Amino acid sequence: MPSDWLEDFEVRLEALAQCARRPGSVLPDVLHACHQAFAVLAEGTAVDICLQHADTLEITGTTQPQRPSYSDELLRRIAAAGQDPATTDFRDDSPWLGTCLLGGHRTLICVFHFESLVVPASSCHEAIGALTDSVGQFASRMLLDRADAAAQTQQRLATLAASMAGCSRMERAAVIAVTDGANIVTDCRISLLRSHSERPELLAITGASQAPPRSATTAALQAAALNPLAVDDADWLDPAQDLPAGMSALTQGGVRRLMVLSAEGPLIMIVESFDDQRLPGVAEVRQLARTVLMGMSRFPHGLSRWTRRGRWLRYIAVTAAAAVALLLIPTDFEIEVQGRVQPTRWQRVFAPDDGTIDAVMFDNESDVENEQPLFEMSNPDYRQELGKTLGDIETTLTELAAAKTRRLSGTDPTASADEQMLTARLSSLEGTRDLLQEQIDQLQVSAPFDGTVFLHNAREDLTTRPVRRGQMLLRVVAKDTSWQLELDVPEDVRGYVCASRKDSDDRVKIDYLVRAASDSSHETTLQSIDGSIRLVDSQLICRAVAPADGLPPEHRRPGTSVVARISCGQRSLGFVWFRELVETWRYIRFAWL
Repeated sequence: MPSDWLEDFEVRLEALAQCARRPGSVLPDVLHACHQAFAVLAEGTAVDICLQHADTLEITGTTQPQRPSYSDELLRRIAAAGQDPATTDFRDDSPWLGTCLLGGHRTLICVFHFESLVVPASSCHEAIGALTDSVGQFASRMLLDRADAAAQTQQRLATLAASMAGCSRMERAAVIAVTDGANIVTDCRISLLRSHSERPELLAITGASQAPPRSATTAALQAAALNPLAVDDADWLDPAQDLPAGMSALTQGGVRRLMVLSAEGPLIMIVESFDDQRLPGVAEVRQLARTVLMGMSRFPHGLSRWTRRGRWLRYIAVTAAAAVALLLIPTDFEIEVQGRVQPTRWQRVFAPDDGTIDAVMFDNESDVENEQPLFEMSNPDYRQELGKTLGDIETTLTELAAAKTRRLSGTDPTASADEQMLTARLSSLEGTRDLLQEQIDQLQVSAPFDGTVFLHNAREDLTTRPVRRGQMLLRVVAKDTSWQLELDVPEDVRGYVCASRKDSDDRVKIDYLVRAASDSSHETTLQSIDGSIRLVDSQLICRAVAPADGLPPEHRRPGTSVVARISCGQRSLGFVWFRELVETWRYIRFAWL
């Protein structure tokens, strides 16, 4: 056996194996390498690569100029080879079959066509087996890539269906379908048409924000949608051969293959491919068509011009009726404000002088009596000054006794003057002592009347705390006090409250609830509203007061937060709902006058 062809074949086989293992290889590259290796063994060669599934045969690639059409005999041979991949099928004539089991009920079948062999048949059989095994390695990876691509396609279809489901208009859903659908079946243009008259309406087309109503391409697509052969076939068609001459605009535009798909209803989807060598799978296109047509089926179809006009008239009538209802139907107009609970009789207790709080003699929310001590305070400066003054008094008394002794003995003629001076000094020091003692006694803080003290964590927060003269220490609420609501009414709605008070003879109803107990509400009436406006938290407000005698005792605490609704009579439903917009429009209109 000559060795030159064997060396050449081994080189070609190694090139095929490397191509099959390379991650970036595609089927045409592997097919070309396999054909080059087989051309060493025979003359007039051609190779087809097929995948035998459960009951179907898929021709994935061929080196022949046109897609092969197998005879019944060859199809039976291929079917038999797919059922028993271990059995080779080498007839005396062409073609020969090489098989490789891929798993999952799939078999790779390589069909080798030739006119004559240039090497012995036995050697050629072994070479075909090696070629088929190398192609089988690539086919296994190709099936995995297909499975991954199929999973991605399913995810994209689900995303497309969700996007279409979120559309409220059929035209918007059609634009999404043709735009996102072209990303699923690549290198294709998708058109959606609706057949509700003699001439189908083009709803959307890939690459155009709005479907062109009058163009040669639109006319050709409408003709294809009306062609019974194209609609019933649901497979790739050649517009130059399978469709009438009136659709030549498609071939002139570069369309190489065309598929027309429809479902129950007037909607038709047309998929055009501009590269017949990179056609998407028919099953993939049909699955896309099912997703799109089912997503579009929820929209009403077949509306005539007058029906659509009637629909718009109904929309206008409903809108006008809603506007009239908003203007004429009255409803309660209420202003929601924030506020707090406050007693009507209470008093602040301030620090009488600078000092330090030594003891707190009450608890939060405890009852106190008039003149009952609340704080014990001390001032080190006063005590030091008092001690110094007492020492000076003792010294002066000693000196005064000595002066008296000298005056009585007659030994010192100046003793009488010294006695008078020391007596005056002693009187001044005793006055200073009494004043300091009074200031020390005033450091004891007592309750101004019978009442309740509200101060949380008084012992922890105030004991040993230094304070300044006039600093507020706590509030004492009188026992016989009544309670009221202090409401912060925004300045821009004060006019509504005042107008309602005037119309209802000062009986303005207020519903309120305590934030800490929002499960029940209470009622009261407006007592007064302040005419002055103040700035609180960057908002202009005026203070309104209402009695809160019906408030449960557990909520009668100063500063308890409430939310109140002040009744301002009745206004139209539209004004109550859109009051801010109405006021904004009034302001803008006034500004332009």
